[in-house]
Amino acid sequence: MKLCADKLREVEEIQEYNQIKMIKAFQNAGVRESYFCASTGYGYDDCGRDALDRVYAYVFDAEDALVRHNFVSGTHALTVALFGILRPNDTMLSVTGMPYDTIRSAIGIEGSYPGSLKDFDIRFEMTELCEDGTVDYEQVEKDIAEKQPKMVYIQRSRGYSLRATLTWREIKKICDIAKRVSPKSVIMLDNCYGEFIDKVEPLTVGVDIMAGSLIKNPGGSGGDVRLPSHHTGNGQGDRRDARREQRNVHGCLPRAACYGRGVENGGIRFRTFRAARL
Repeated sequence: MKLCADKLREVEEIQEYNQIKMIKAFQNAGVRESYFCASTGYGYDDCGRDALDRVYAYVFDAEDALVRHNFVSGTHALTVALFGILRPNDTMLSVTGMPYDTIRSAIGIEGSYPGSLKDFDIRFEMTELCEDGTVDYEQVEKDIAEKQPKMVYIQRSRGYSLRATLTWREIKKICDIAKRVSPKSVIMLDNCYGEFIDKVEPLTVGVDIMAGSLIKNPGGSGGDVRLPSHHTGNGQGDRRDARREQRNVHGCLPRAACYGRGVENGGIRFRTFRAARL
């Protein structure tokens, strides 16, 4: 135990930090008993649903969040974000090698499924990792500069491979490169397994949008999409405002339901679902 004592103390410190942050998020959102009740009909003015979005936005240093039990998985949440941002003839560049298995069919890398990104003429490109499984930053910079992709896609977790999970510092390095050589690219992060593992959130170091799974670290089932924070302090406000006007980032919100209807619809029918989320 002496050999790992320092690391265990670090983990405990991160755990306590995020626990306090979560309590603060509940307080800021004004979570109360009535929020745990089910809603009916179209779910207009569902206070519990809206509070849950605010809780996630605060916890992950986001401007906004979309948390729904009817996202059946993290892959579903990722797919909503991808289709909300990308349009025909756009290029999606994965800078962390081949994405993990479950998202490949949605992209169109494997299989021939109607409705995939490939089916909509959205191109997929990839930068291979180094032989030791680390990010090839030199090649990443070359590929982003050359291809000027609509999206720079980062997978934080190893998935089913043997590489190490990316730290926030490595994510920041990729973001810094992308912003320097292709400032119009949207930086998207697959943050599955990346929740509550540190004090620094990816949205504060340059990521524009990230999606994750409620099945992993947060517990429960479903998924969520998170948008960037206004208070990142990295000078990206104008850039994000421009994207918002172009519906590049916020396009993923109505994509989860129906364009023209926003995200104010969608009640949670069962009290147990509500309790599991909050």
